[in-house]
Amino acid sequence: MSPEPVRLSRGPAGTRLLCFPSFAGRSGAHQYARLAAAAHDTAELWALPAPGFTPGEALPDSLEALARHHAEDVRRCAPDGPFALLGHSAGGWIAHAVAARLEALGTPADAVVLLDSYVPGSPALSAIQEEIGRRLRAGGGSLGPGDDRWDDTCLTAMGGYDRLFTGWRPEPLAATPVVHLRAAEPLAAFADVPDLSDPSDLPGSPGVGWRAAWPAADTTGEVPGDHFGLAGEHAPGTLRTVLDRLAGRDGEGQDGTGDGTGPDGTGPGAATEPPHRR
Repeated sequence: MSPEPVRLSRGPAGTRLLCFPSFAGRSGAHQYARLAAAAHDTAELWALPAPGFTPGEALPDSLEALARHHAEDVRRCAPDGPFALLGHSAGGWIAHAVAARLEALGTPADAVVLLDSYVPGSPALSAIQEEIGRRLRAGGGSLGPGDDRWDDTCLTAMGGYDRLFTGWRPEPLAATPVVHLRAAEPLAAFADVPDLSDPSDLPGSPGVGWRAAWPAADTTGEVPGDHFGLAGEHAPGTLRTVLDRLAGRDGEGQDGTGDGTGPDGTGPGAATEPPHRR
């Protein structure tokens, strides 16, 4: 038994956006609920939950098996027409791995969009996990919909996926542009991680080290909010930037007035070529 893909929104003919939830918590469509609400039927979004988070679902025994499973999900959700893969946080790891599998099958995605994904082993991940734990405690043991608590099945799956990606590094993709949109604001928890702060900063203020980096990205930009807020309260702006990048349009500034260019000159307001190689 495996989880079924979930259609989150409908939209006009165009690029379908296939979204992979993070496994740093229960994998599910709820992680992209606010992005879907922001779509307002202007874009077709799907969520492709990872298997193993519900009793009776088997965990994949290898990263290759996971990529094969999701490649079949992609074929079902987008049997024809253009499509792009999207992943927030560790969901970006899955999206990148699936994109590599699709290239090997000769059916590459039009693009991969990563939302504030850190590479495995980044010192930021421990601070992010601590923030998830804090929110879990504040929410009475639930981060998902209703009473969706982290039970033994969920915790086992989280550990299983962490092991699948141990030692994994994203390789550059030959036929699929990779767009990395990182958070414009740091999590408060980053101030407590020495490797994420620059000594030249004011005491307690995170420095350049906190920003997510993805070595295999072709283009990089920024979206408003922190690691969680970009898919939460800032979801409308994030989705607008994603769709603009996929369409090859220049994005609006982060506050709707400026150019939104990030520190490397490639923020959502920076001019970019459409992310198509096919």
